[in-house]
Amino acid sequence: MGLFFNLPKHRVFNYQPVFYDPKKEDLDARIAKAEREKAEAEGKEKEPYVPGEYIKRNFRSNYEKGKKVSGKENVNRIIRIIGILLVLVLLFYFIDGFSLFFGK
Repeated sequence: MGLFFNLPKHRVFNYQPVFYDPKKEDLDARIAKAEREKAEAEGKEKEPYVPGEYIKRNFRSNYEKGKKVSGKENVNRIIRIIGILLVLVLLFYFIDGFSLFFGK
């Protein structure tokens, strides 16, 4: 069957990271460990920085604030609804809307 099909050979890649430095990685790990131990000795627990955490926290708190409706807003909403209903009843009365029901 080798006459009809020409299959390419399997390719093997030898990837080595360009910027990898084992000495620097080891030094960074030891510095981070020393800083954690120092913070624990002082009694302060330092939270690691997480990119975007402040944005997430603000979105969450603003969303929760938006869901809450104060009592003053509820009263204003009820007054508006009553006002709209009153205007509709007055329009219906002045346009002789009652004549439809009472037949004049």
